[in-house]
Amino acid sequence: MINEDIHNHLKETHKKLKRLEDEQQKDKIAAKNSLESFAFNMKNSLQDESMKGKISEEEQKMLLEKCEETISWLESNQLAEKEEFQHKQKELEKVCNPVISKLYQGGRPAGSCGEQARGGSQGPTIEEVD
Repeated sequence: MINEDIHNHLKETHKKLKRLEDEQQKDKIAAKNSLESFAFNMKNSLQDESMKGKISEEEQKMLLEKCEETISWLESNQLAEKEEFQHKQKELEKVCNPVISKLYQGGRPAGSCGEQARGGSQGPTIEEVD
């Protein structure tokens, strides 16, 4: 009976450990995907023709270089930890957000570079009808 209890306890502990590892892996993948999405969306937004004249060429060049640097880092660091992905995203946002804010202050309409870069978009409003 004691051996069976020990075996069951070990089995439960193993399951809990596996769930914890799975959760950590899921969080790591989410952080990587968030960084990748932000970098690619920002890069695509900056290359969009509608951006011409909205920000200076110097700002555009600097932001594109930072996006390319981040994308290159991602390709070389596929096995990085969640915290590393989050740190890289904060670095990129720190460079991009002032320009995004400037675009918004300039009266840029919804769906602008910043919103696209964050991968955010509001879907249609759905109302329940009885």
